[in-house]
Amino acid sequence: MKLGLGGKRCVVTGASRGIGAMVARELAAEGADLALLARSEPALVELAGELEGRHQVRTRPVPVDLSTAEGAASGMDQAIEVLGGIDVLHLTKTLAELLASDGITVVAVNPGLTETDRVRDAMRTWADDEGVEPDTYARDYASRLPLRRLAAPEEVARVVVVMASDLSEYVTGSAVQVDGASSRGAF
Repeated sequence: MKLGLGGKRCVVTGASRGIGAMVARELAAEGADLALLARSEPALVELAGELEGRHQVRTRPVPVDLSTAEGAASGMDQAIEVLGGIDVLHLTKTLAELLASDGITVVAVNPGLTETDRVRDAMRTWADDEGVEPDTYARDYASRLPLRRLAAPEEVARVVVVMASDLSEYVTGSAVQVDGASSRGAF
């Protein structure tokens, strides 16, 4: 599906694996150019090569530690430099207000537990803590969720792609829950 992302310059954080890598794959499939931000340079370089070869898009690995203010600032500066600007960035409402006049939309996508290596590792630890088999723990956990399963990375990535596309050009300063109704409370 073409969503008007061809040639858009997008920043993907956490791009070395899991949801971030899947978001990068989905955006590249739509023709977006990408700055791939994460700590693991080898994984970023490998992903960049995959995306450029498969989708003929421009990708630039930006190895950076986003857990610090300095790292985040450096990462954004490098992304702007390597892409020549940014069209799509997902952060906060304050940024949405600051960047709206430049035509940049900002949408937070809040995934629930998603089938990633990190979640599988956590579930193994939780299963050990409870003294049960990991598969038993995972099935029991999923059975308590409204949809009776975890999200697939592709499901979260597709929401990001739609939010980044022309279909959502008036959506900014918002948060989208992609959690299969598992969050408690009002949104």
